Amino acid sequence: ERSLRILDLCAAPGGKSTLLQSIISSSSILVSNETIRSRVPVLAENTMKWGGENVVVTNNDPADFARLPHFGHRHFFITTNGNSKSFLTGRIGNSDRTSF
Repeated sequence: ERSLRILDLCAAPGGKSTLLQSIISSSSILVSNETIRSRVPVLAENTMKWGGENVVVTNNDPADFARLPHFGHRHFFITTNGNSKSFLTGRIGNSDRTSF
């Protein structure tokens, strides 16, 4: 099983995050971020109901994640966006696009 660190930038209410939880390995970590504070409780509740042992729920501006070491490097994060039209289409690294 491949160990991933995944960041869902616009995660509420939790549809993408719970789906990702279902398919990632137990050694992976999912950071489910929601920028709108009032939507964070429902996101946290849904990820906990799904069994979020390897999930962290945050409330940050996406720019905050750029401060993390190696953010965006292909071995560290896959980012998903909140646009339902591009559901589970992510950006890996600085220029690659990938669909899951």
